[in-house]
Amino acid sequence: MNAVKLRIAAALTAILVLSVSGSQRVSAQEHIDNLISRFIDSNGGTISYRSVVKRNPSTHEIEKRVVELSVSNKELGRQLIAAFEAEKGTADGMEINRVSPSYYTATLVWSSPRRIYELSVSGSWVSFSAVTNYGQ
Repeated sequence: MNAVKLRIAAALTAILVLSVSGSQRVSAQEHIDNLISRFIDSNGGTISYRSVVKRNPSTHEIEKRVVELSVSNKELGRQLIAAFEAEKGTADGMEINRVSPSYYTATLVWSSPRRIYELSVSGSWVSFSAVTNYGQ
């Protein structure tokens, strides 16, 4: 009887750990997404922004989403660098290069769903892109 209880407890613990780990990853990605969305919604200046969605023709479900943003905004660059640094621990893969306080590049990759977030900040110039593949 004790062996069965131990197995059930171990299974429940594993499920809890996996669900918490998965929710941390989603919240990390959502933090960066929300930062970009708030900036786009509140910005009245000149920016280059593109968002493209590919849908499955039969089910109409989103298969892929691509977001690109380029803008000269030192504060947004600072906020995104802080967000990338805070969330790098949740990524399945990363490459970060900080040459100086005014030059930063980073790529964060998550496996499920497959997401690749890239950031380049040079002075006040910010270039951000996110590719999400939901079909994988």
